[in-house]
Amino acid sequence: MGFDGGEDGLDLVIRILAQAEKYLCNHGILVVEVGSSAETL
Repeated sequence: MGFDGGEDGLDLVIRILAQAEKYLCNHGILVVEVGSSAETL
């Protein structure tokens, strides 16, 4: 599966992180692998 991640490759990751609180329980965690884009975060 591929997606258009935008100029820096992180558009989808940023959307997921921004909305994660809506879907996680109080003590839930979200693990995201961003590969070589980690420096941008």
